[in-house]
Amino acid sequence: MVRLFKSTLVYQGYAEGFYAQRPEQARLPFAEQIASFLADGFSFGDSWKHYLEASGRYEVMEVVLNAEPAQRQWAIEHGLPCPARGWSEEILAAQLAEFKPDVWFCHSWLAPEQRLRLRRGCPSIRYVVGYDGALNHAPEHLAGCDAVLTCVRESADFYTRAGFR
Repeated sequence: MVRLFKSTLVYQGYAEGFYAQRPEQARLPFAEQIASFLADGFSFGDSWKHYLEASGRYEVMEVVLNAEPAQRQWAIEHGLPCPARGWSEEILAAQLAEFKPDVWFCHSWLAPEQRLRLRRGCPSIRYVVGYDGALNHAPEHLAGCDAVLTCVRESADFYTRAGFR
């Protein structure tokens, strides 16, 4: 079974609006918060988890890095401190370490040095997939990725020429 970890960011306004419309969500356990957040259908929603796990060949963990109440709840449930600043990368590193993924779909614009540091800190990761669906065409921003997923033919061609799968 392949263990796939998907980290993403959503528009900050969407994340804030989700919790503003459902303030009770912030008090729920992480698993319930993230399931509700993803079931709302924004961005990829829960399609990765739903369809890949249904195949019987994948176990998927999804996190939304800027769904702050959910991420902080995960930290509380796992006995991690949540400082006012700098908590996001620390929680993500702990989530990767605990889940021990084979593949990390990093659909989040982390700084290249963050992605490289996180990848080095989780030896189970064998393959990292980045994302560019907005014609960014910035291979330097995808350092530490083995492949790039895109929905744009021009970007697929660009990243193939840049040496990505």
